[in-house]
Amino acid sequence: EYADGLYRAVHRQDEYYLSATALYRPWNALSLSLAQDGAINKLRSNLPDCPFPTRYTSLTAFNARYRQGMVTATGSLIYTNITERVKVGDAPADFQRLAPSFTVSLQPWQEQLFFLRLMYKSTFRTPTFNDLYYLVIGNHNLKPEVTRQFNVGTTWSSTSLEFIDYLSLSVDAYYNR
Repeated sequence: EYADGLYRAVHRQDEYYLSATALYRPWNALSLSLAQDGAINKLRSNLPDCPFPTRYTSLTAFNARYRQGMVTATGSLIYTNITERVKVGDAPADFQRLAPSFTVSLQPWQEQLFFLRLMYKSTFRTPTFNDLYYLVIGNHNLKPEVTRQFNVGTTWSSTSLEFIDYLSLSVDAYYNR
């Protein structure tokens, strides 16, 4: 079905990435950080239907960590802004999302390596250029996959056992929606 019985497609994807982070510790128990990432992705192909997309991604993350005594708590807010432009055809709609996450860990006894953990995370996966644009398999109408994750768990570790150097046991209940 192809000339000379050969099908040849050449795709090239380039990515340019820049990142900066700042950390501030107002007290020993509290640390705050702010990170800014930027990326530009471009896709080129020898196929006639290639839309030649360019994706501009901005990620801003604010993180806070508090650790005092038996409690460690961490919270994050990540703001994602994605804009795509194409030379041919229709580009997907711009995408913005705020994704929070939160974890807390308790160590009830300081002399024991025993922890109780709790986690919530909201996250997503945006479609890749393969998902959106590659011939036959691409679909430029795809939306990001969104998930909410919950975890409750416990971990116990020991280095003071006679018969083994190190032992760690974890039990978790995890829910992904």
